[in-house]
Amino acid sequence: MSDTDDHDGRPDAEQPPEVRGPADPQGGSAYAPASAYPAGSFPVAAQPGDPHPAGPYAPMHPGAVPPPGYGMVLVPHALRPLPEHIDPAWRLAGVGRRAAGRILDQVVFGLVGGLSAGAFIVPLQGIAQQRINDMQLIGEAADDMMDTYFGGAMIGFLISLVAYLLIATWWLGWKGSTPGKAMVGIRVQRFSEPGMLGFGRALLRGVVQNAFALGSLFTIWLPYASVGWDSRHLLRGWHDLAADDVVLARRTETPASY
Repeated sequence: MSDTDDHDGRPDAEQPPEVRGPADPQGGSAYAPASAYPAGSFPVAAQPGDPHPAGPYAPMHPGAVPPPGYGMVLVPHALRPLPEHIDPAWRLAGVGRRAAGRILDQVVFGLVGGLSAGAFIVPLQGIAQQRINDMQLIGEAADDMMDTYFGGAMIGFLISLVAYLLIATWWLGWKGSTPGKAMVGIRVQRFSEPGMLGFGRALLRGVVQNAFALGSLFTIWLPYASVGWDSRHLLRGWHDLAADDVVLARRTETPASY
């Protein structure tokens, strides 16, 4: 048997030695020279117990947010990684708790509306009726008197509602909470950097979240459904993305240290 027969079937059989690369310890030629790999990226065999397969992957610091499509949808929301500037005592808030906080906020707003109506509309209508009786007004004159008092009552009613919304928005921007969110133990803070939203971002968040309510039943649900469309699976809806925020809940367990 000739020497050339020993090289049959090898991809580097017809290549000169300088092209084949240095021989390996077992006597075979290395098909890819070491210079083909950039420094620090030479592939290494996986070792038992390694959390991830070894290879030329970019390192990720603890708490780094995974890129879109990383497969975090299978990870419980309480364990999904958040930016490292977020306090480890807080975790991602679930959809159920966020929905409960939103419903409670609507209940509180309804109570404020009811109290405002009781404070302005009902008393002023009673005063108007008393004046109509005292002045013995009838017909158009009585209607004008009632309309005047009712218009003043509506202005006071609307001012009280707007004042409540502005105070709630300011509190959300300053403390990251609203009455409903406080009752369920969640808060809102900046996502890309430390700190709270501030009044401007909190106002923008509310506008985006409630603007679809001006449409119809076909649009009012969109901001809430958009929470499930987040490509990073961090439950950030359109209103969260617009304000650059993330909704968190306090951990009940001690976070693991690494």
